[in-house]
Amino acid sequence: LFLAVFVQITGINAIVDYAPKIFITAGFNIDAALFSTFGLGIANLVFTFVSIYFIDRIGRRTLYIIGSAGMTLALFLLGIMSYLGHFSGILVFIVIVLYLAFFAGCIGPVFWTLVSEIFPNKMRGSAMIFPVVVQWFFNALMVWVFPEMLRSFQTTTFLLIALMAFIQLIFSVKWLPETKGRSLEEIEKMWRQHRN
Repeated sequence: LFLAVFVQITGINAIVDYAPKIFITAGFNIDAALFSTFGLGIANLVFTFVSIYFIDRIGRRTLYIIGSAGMTLALFLLGIMSYLGHFSGILVFIVIVLYLAFFAGCIGPVFWTLVSEIFPNKMRGSAMIFPVVVQWFFNALMVWVFPEMLRSFQTTTFLLIALMAFIQLIFSVKWLPETKGRSLEEIEKMWRQHRN
C-alpha cells in the first residue's frame, strides 16, 4: 500500500492536471501552455513504451529506483528554480518532461506490475482492490490540495513533493523486492519466507 500512496503523493496527476496553470505561472501564454500540456501527453505515451521495453530486461526494482531518483531530481530542480526566481520559460517545460519521463518510463507501469505480482495467488483478484482504492484516494487528495499548496507555498511546492519522491526512493532501495524472472509461485514463496 506504501507504493499506492507514493505513486500519487509524488505529484504525477496533480502536476499533469494543473500543467496549464504551471506553464502560465512560468510565463507561457494560454496557447503555449495548452500546447505544452499536449506535449506532456506525447511524452507520457513515448516513455510508457520505454518502460515496456525495459521492465523485463533490467527489472522492476531497478526501474523503480531509477524512476524515484529521477523524479526526486526533477522536482528538486523545479523547487530550486522557483526558490531562486528562475521559474520561467522553456526550462520549466523541459524539467517537467524529465519528471514525466521518469514517471512514465519507470514508476507508473512498474507500480501496476508489482502490485499485481506481490499478492498470493489465492487472493490476488480480491486483494488488488486495496492498492487500487488507495491509489485513487491519494490521486483525488493530491489533485484537491495541489492548488492550495501552490497558493500557500507558490511553486516551492515542488520541494515538498520532491521530499515525498525522496522518501519513495529510500523505501525502494531498502524494501522493494525484485520480481523480475520469478514466477507468481516463486514470488509467493519469497513472501512466505520473508514473513517467517
